[in-house]
Amino acid sequence: MTLNNIADSLGASLFAASFGQTERTRPSAAAGGDTVGQALDAASQRLDRQRSSTEVTLSAFGELRSSAAQLQQSSQTLADSESTNTPEEARAAAQNFVAAYNNAQTAANRVTSRENGALADNGRAQVAASQLSRTLDNGSQEQLRQIGINRNQDGTLSIDQQRFQQALQTNLQQVGNALTGAGRQVQESTTRQLDGNSQISRGIDTQTARASELQAQQQAFEQNRQDQIAQTQAQAQPANNNAADRINAVAAAGIAAYQRILSL
Repeated sequence: MTLNNIADSLGASLFAASFGQTERTRPSAAAGGDTVGQALDAASQRLDRQRSSTEVTLSAFGELRSSAAQLQQSSQTLADSESTNTPEEARAAAQNFVAAYNNAQTAANRVTSRENGALADNGRAQVAASQLSRTLDNGSQEQLRQIGINRNQDGTLSIDQQRFQQALQTNLQQVGNALTGAGRQVQESTTRQLDGNSQISRGIDTQTARASELQAQQQAFEQNRQDQIAQTQAQAQPANNNAADRINAVAAAGIAAYQRILSL
């Protein structure tokens, strides 16, 4: 047996004798720190879920605003009487408007759906969707119906191609007036829905502020976690140092005694 072997053996014996525990049965020195860490992990996970939910809500509001902006642009083009000077121009303008209108209406219905809509319980979104569904009053709807553009039960529009073609051929002026009137009405409505004080804008501002708040809380929790880890390590270090010093001292004494035996 070498001196190093003796030192290792004495060190292990001293550790067991001093603490009354083996490596297998000794509890972790970081047990207290683990409890704190687990609590912080749970809080962090909860914030993660809240942030994820907020991001989904914010994304749904963004989809609502984007579709309203597209409808605003399309209706602005339709509101220009020169966009319906010819049958071809009128047909293209009508198709673009109907597509944008349907996209906005479908988006509003989807995000506010009571079944699985991300904004099903959001009051601002519900109001915005209701406002969108009322961008065309009864008068405008009737004028559109007369040229072959009908409102469906789900709020979307559809073009009766045969009737619309007949209107283009027999009374292009009527078609132009109906489209221009509808375009102006929808443009005014969507412009209000997109201004800084609208339900959509305020909903986005609220969710953006909430996301920033949750991010700050998460950063604070992470800093707290690091502080707790550092504190636990600092508290454990003196005990570890004392144990190491005692082990080294006994090992040195044992080696010296062994050397004396060998010299006899």
